[in-house]
Amino acid sequence: MSWAMMQKRSLVTLVPGSVFQQLKNAHQLTTVKLKDKLPFDPLGLLLPEKDVSMATQSVAAFLRQFCQQK
Repeated sequence: MSWAMMQKRSLVTLVPGSVFQQLKNAHQLTTVKLKDKLPFDPLGLLLPEKDVSMATQSVAAFLRQFCQQK
């Protein structure tokens, strides 16, 4: 979905490092180094209300815990 959206407009997205590196090597993505804090609060984590796989739940739990430590 991110790939299709990126073809139509510029956007900021979160993708796995392995996917990002392939797209960066193909000159489809780039990194943006920011020296200043972003002018908005964290957006949070969106999950479906039901039918969430155990893998998705595990990643979400890890992200919650990791981000609270920062």
